Amino acid sequence: MKKLEARDHARAAADARTAARSSPDQPVTVLELGARPEAALKRAGIETISQALTRLEEGGDEAMLDVEGFGRKSLADLKKRLRQRGLLPEATEAEAEAA
Repeated sequence: MKKLEARDHARAAADARTAARSSPDQPVTVLELGARPEAALKRAGIETISQALTRLEEGGDEAMLDVEGFGRKSLADLKKRLRQRGLLPEATEAEAEAA
């Protein structure tokens, strides 16, 4: 019985870690984009992953590229990290060719 309880506890902890990892309420610093892109996003008022997602959804790539100090490489890194966390759909062939 104790083994079953321990297994259930371990599964619950693993599920909680997975949910926390994919939470859009985390700061953008957890994406580890680098000091310059993170500073550029902070200056633009984008401090959480959800704010970055909102900006991408509303204005697309151009909205992110309009952020001073945030270029194409930073955008590609951002989108890659968001996809790894399951927060952004996989790239289409056109996006993959552009990157």
